Amino acid sequence: MKRVLSRVGARFSQRARLAHALALLAEGEAVEGFGHLSVLAGAGMPEAQFRVGRAYLDGTGVPPSLVEGARWMRRAAEAGWVEARLVLGTLYLFGLPQEAGAAQGLRLAAETPGDIVPDPAAAAHWARLAAEAGSPDAQALYGYILANGPDDLRDAAAAEGWFARAAAAGCAQGHLGLGLAWLRAAADEAGRAGAAAPHRRGPAGRPGAGRHQHGPKPQK
Repeated sequence: MKRVLSRVGARFSQRARLAHALALLAEGEAVEGFGHLSVLAGAGMPEAQFRVGRAYLDGTGVPPSLVEGARWMRRAAEAGWVEARLVLGTLYLFGLPQEAGAAQGLRLAAETPGDIVPDPAAAAHWARLAAEAGSPDAQALYGYILANGPDDLRDAAAAEGWFARAAAAGCAQGHLGLGLAWLRAAADEAGRAGAAAPHRRGPAGRPGAGRHQHGPKPQK
């Protein structure tokens, strides 16, 4: 009876159809559930676009496809869906098939390992948007990019700040990133202190060695 009511409601409301699709997925009816999600995604529903993207990435109800997963994540991310922005940032960080034309959106080439191209700048863009929207996981991801990305993206102070925000929200990756940031800062400080310390070493490598390398002065 519950499923019958769900089917009836799905005919009149997008939200009801989404709930029906998710119920089908939970019951193992992945193909039928994906069909409903696909219709809703095509109609422009951001959450459905996100879930279709996840289905392609996970191979749920449809053959897995990194290309299609990224394409639908991009559509949901552009519509403002925070989780999609986080996932898209992660995909860009680890690499997507090479784009055939950025001006035309996310058009991706063949899915072969040789085509996988990381894009840290795009990863930072989408991670930052999700982080600013309050996602702790995105805050940790953005901190990671700022701490470990290319030189033109690195900002240790900003990375520590984002790690701290993620950690304050209970994100384990935020705690890890914050701890590593503190260790790195301590190591850098120790290195600077060591470089600034005066050293007077002779040829033998001992302080003061060679001070009397020509022998003591004769006493008068």
